[in-house]
Amino acid sequence: MLKDGDSGLEFVTSTENQTPETIAAESCEETAWIDNPISGSVVDPADADGLISAIEQCKETYDVLGRFYGQLRRALGDLTTGDAKTRRVRGNQRRAVVTMPGDRWEQSILKEAWNAYPQLRDQVLKIDKIGVKLRELKKIENESGPDSFEQFKKMILSARSKSDTLPTIKIEE
Repeated sequence: MLKDGDSGLEFVTSTENQTPETIAAESCEETAWIDNPISGSVVDPADADGLISAIEQCKETYDVLGRFYGQLRRALGDLTTGDAKTRRVRGNQRRAVVTMPGDRWEQSILKEAWNAYPQLRDQVLKIDKIGVKLRELKKIENESGPDSFEQFKKMILSARSKSDTLPTIKIEE
């Protein structure tokens, strides 16, 4: 089954709480060879050239499927009516629920409104996500200070956890 994820397509299996990356990583650990479903061949996990070639082939196929899937989603969305976020479309034999994307907001204008109208901002605006400035974090990891600083540093560092996704590959040659 295909699911619309943050990065475009996401292939969802019946295995709960597993991403395609974790399933692929587990299957790679279990077998000496990796089956290439696109070409029908197998790839030796110790052969860097073979792995790179397979990644290129997979990316090309993934890109083509991603564009096709995007066109299908756009066309199905165009068949809906109304302005609700969740809409439905029906054919002669099939029907689907279509969830429309949310609006985009220009962050610089919102920040300007946040700063210019503090008495009104809490009614309409929100801070969506707090991130970490990695360069500054590296500095404070090796810095010591008063108890309040050390507690802050400990709290921030305790919020970090290792990623369980696979590495991103960019082929240079």
